[in-house]
Amino acid sequence: MNEIEKYFDEMAGRFDDYYADRNASIFDRLVHSLLREPGMKRRFDATIELLGHVKGKHILDAGCGTGVYAIYLSRLGASVCAIDISEGMLDRTRANARAAGVELAQILRADLMQHSFGERFDCVLAIGVFDYIPPWRQPEYLERLMSLTKHSVIATMPKLFTPQTPLRKLWFVGKRAKLYLYTARRVRSLAAQAEANCRFVNCGPIWTVEFTLGTRCSPSC
Repeated sequence: MNEIEKYFDEMAGRFDDYYADRNASIFDRLVHSLLREPGMKRRFDATIELLGHVKGKHILDAGCGTGVYAIYLSRLGASVCAIDISEGMLDRTRANARAAGVELAQILRADLMQHSFGERFDCVLAIGVFDYIPPWRQPEYLERLMSLTKHSVIATMPKLFTPQTPLRKLWFVGKRAKLYLYTARRVRSLAAQAEANCRFVNCGPIWTVEFTLGTRCSPSC
């Protein structure tokens, strides 16, 4: 088990509470209100808008966490494959799906870079994933995501230059995971390496980015 797996296994039991702002310390509530809340709803809305009509579509939720997106999209009639490296997160996904009365098409504990899916998806989501991918792995990770989609990859990229950056970096001090932040120029560079277009949607402290096959990138917001 690598450090990222350990980090998310440790976080799994508290993850939904952080997002719901329950049972957290004063510092955690501060981090939630200043760092998570401003971008969370905006990135969710942006992702759903970029996806458009999903009924009947086959979607891969890469790094699905506790299943927020997978469950919501399944309710809309999508067939969702949820994959994560953390068994703790997947346990929460299963529990949340049961509580919602939703059956996901597939739940996988696997490394996306190594797993053989044997198919391509209408869309691939990578929400809150690139936060934890070191720079030397980012190009190959995006290329891998692009290889799995028929149409697009929708990913979130936390911005480097925001008022929340110092506090967010402070929160990660001593954590098993490291945080990686992005400039628009870096995102465009990754898109170019993956031979993809990229469309930015401004979501406060993050961008929601739609990557599609091509070689040009739209201006950032």
